[in-house]
Amino acid sequence: MIIEIRDNLFAILLRVSQARASSVVIDRLCMSIALIALKTVNSAWPNSIADIITFGSTNEHQCSLSLILLKNVCSLFQSQMWERRLSHQIEEFIREQLSSVLQFVCSILKQDTLSKECYVQALKAAKNWVSYSTHTFVPNPEFIELIF
Repeated sequence: MIIEIRDNLFAILLRVSQARASSVVIDRLCMSIALIALKTVNSAWPNSIADIITFGSTNEHQCSLSLILLKNVCSLFQSQMWERRLSHQIEEFIREQLSSVLQFVCSILKQDTLSKECYVQALKAAKNWVSYSTHTFVPNPEFIELIF
């Protein structure tokens, strides 16, 4: 049931974004999908971040959408009240996915043919994710090198 809702939200997101809908509508749809990703990290959608990255690897338009989704995953986690056990599971999940997200961001920042919006979204997503680095102050040396 939840997977069907997720799939329908992705289809609606693609449709409204291609129709040049309001950024508020797009952001709310992304928030809905991100919330499903967070609530199902240990059940129905355990590979949500990998799926979002794969979705964003298709074309520039979907890349921008996936970056909004990734940004919203972290911002929703930080802004919502979670039951303690679920909060711990989600935070651990986010920490485990950090490397994949920053590699995706690096692959975007290395390109010189994308729109400014895509680069802006990449930096916004990275900003939300780097705070979950536990191993070192520098979560991904390649990311830091590209930025500075």
